[in-house]
Amino acid sequence: AIFRKNNLTVAARFGIGTYNFFDFTNRFNPDVILPITVSTFYGKNHHMEFGIGQTVTSIIQVNSDFYPERENYFNGTFFMGYRYQKQIGGISFRILYSPIIEKNKYFRHWGAISVGYVF
Repeated sequence: AIFRKNNLTVAARFGIGTYNFFDFTNRFNPDVILPITVSTFYGKNHHMEFGIGQTVTSIIQVNSDFYPERENYFNGTFFMGYRYQKQIGGISFRILYSPIIEKNKYFRHWGAISVGYVF
């Protein structure tokens, strides 16, 4: 947590992810996703959570000559939903409505389920 006072918490999250390890030519060339978010939630164990963030995305596309070409762009996001987390750490669970503003231009409805460990 960045900030915690009484039952109010402000937290930051960052990560790395992928959904393709190989490009369309079957060469190792992973798509990379780097999410960065800030959220706030209030309560003891059961919380409503609200947040905003940005995702840096680097994916392989086919260019006009039919060769792999890396495309990099930003996706904005905001989210709101339910979070279960004890104040002193342990297992956490979240279910969120988390739309994506793809390439900061196209609005896509999205959801998220998260299970993790807080320390």
